[in-house]
Amino acid sequence: VGLKFNYGYGTIRQIAKVDFDDNTFTDNETHTSFFHAGSNFTFGATYEGIGTLLGTSSLKPLTIGMILTTPSRLSVKKERLLTTTGIADTTLVERNTTDLPFTFGAGVSYTFGQRYVVAADFSLQRWEESNFFGTKPAEIRNSTRMGIGFEALPARDPKSYLERVAYRGGFAYNASYLQLYGQPINEWFVSGGLGLPLGLQSRIY
Repeated sequence: VGLKFNYGYGTIRQIAKVDFDDNTFTDNETHTSFFHAGSNFTFGATYEGIGTLLGTSSLKPLTIGMILTTPSRLSVKKERLLTTTGIADTTLVERNTTDLPFTFGAGVSYTFGQRYVVAADFSLQRWEESNFFGTKPAEIRNSTRMGIGFEALPARDPKSYLERVAYRGGFAYNASYLQLYGQPINEWFVSGGLGLPLGLQSRIY
């Protein structure tokens, strides 16, 4: 069981620049900055005793887990700076909030023969309940992510270095929170890697 406190902060900047071909007009730049700050919590837990709880030896290699990140409300300060011929002037200062959604995730893993591990997970973020500086953009939708992966060891009781190297592979699908001009932005991932032994029990991936 674990609990984590998160504090998020940062700035989003937008720059608009106007260059005139006619010298009788003055070129200018507008810098709009959004300063964000806020906090939330993440709770997570894993459980390995399902087989013992149910009295089923076949479920002893099964592990389940879940994670939950609470919603957060970020305070936002918006500033607009107009620059012309080396003169800068603050033309706007506003304050509002940005609401970020909760995140829920769950996963399972199963070990076969002390050599093979298969794991899968799922996560959901309800972005349709969020807002950005008091407005809800039409491009925002709920997002989901699903993934599956495996790890394999060459031998159950490895003796040589190569027999202790772990091999990993995986696949994931992410339905992002963006849809532009009615077109959802989705992603697919394929991954692979090695776990190189460090000492008798540890590996670096």
